[in-house]
Amino acid sequence: MKGIEIRGVRKEDVSRAAELLLMAFEDELSGRGTDVARLKRLLSFFTSFGRLPLRLLHSLGVVAELWVACVEGKVVGVLGQIGRRAPYMSGIAIDPEFRGRGIAQALFQRVFSDLAQKGFPFVRGAVLSHNRPALNLCAKTGLVPYARTQLYILPLPPARLPEAPSGITVHRARRRDLLALWPKEADEEGLRRLLSLEGGYEAWPLRLLGVWDWGLVAEREGQLIGYLGMQANRYQTTGTIRVPLLFEEEAYPALLRAALKKLIRLRRRTAYIDLLDGQENLGLLLEELGAKPDRAWVQVVRRLP
Repeated sequence: MKGIEIRGVRKEDVSRAAELLLMAFEDELSGRGTDVARLKRLLSFFTSFGRLPLRLLHSLGVVAELWVACVEGKVVGVLGQIGRRAPYMSGIAIDPEFRGRGIAQALFQRVFSDLAQKGFPFVRGAVLSHNRPALNLCAKTGLVPYARTQLYILPLPPARLPEAPSGITVHRARRRDLLALWPKEADEEGLRRLLSLEGGYEAWPLRLLGVWDWGLVAEREGQLIGYLGMQANRYQTTGTIRVPLLFEEEAYPALLRAALKKLIRLRRRTAYIDLLDGQENLGLLLEELGAKPDRAWVQVVRRLP
């Protein structure tokens, strides 16, 4: 479609961009107890003073952006990108009247171009496994699957916490732990490991805006046997527990116990817990605690340039 302008969001775009995102993700935002009004204020803050807060994040290596697609001056599509070492795309929303006109492809190509110019070798995203049109769009734009994840939803506090096996200790991850676990290659195995290590919103400047990210490690006799990432923010009543990275399956109950206790202390009402395909045994543990399997996601990646 001719006449599409793709650019970074401006202050005058905030209301329309929020409208499109709410229309596309109303169920998701509602399920996570999202304070939409606070999110709008946050977006307004990012675009204030000529987008100064966004430019400051960029100078710190955080590739935070909300791209908007405009036709004849009207915002008809949005796509977000976030991350530091391994960028992530999220939140694509297209005005229903403009679907099928190449708006989504144009937004994707703008993200690919921007990140390639910044020297990133790839960008990630996720699509609901039953969303065939979105999966077809990914295929058209070079986004290929590398993993499948299953979401579980657990009301907090649970009826009980998992028991930690004896001899396993859990503590906050240190920088040296993350450096040791960080993948050496961005192959399929390395990308799957990133699902555990980096959720996209972990960059430290975002803590100032109320986005908190933690990593927990489990050890047995001084040997690291597992890692579990988690995240919460001040705009939602839920917390996220990411895909576990396990070298011994016994590490998971101990890590999960510590993560759930942290979310309970933060007065989160619900835990959103991700598992990889192949971790069905861990899903049984979650169901014993009262968690229900929810949606499955296909994790996709696009190599750049």
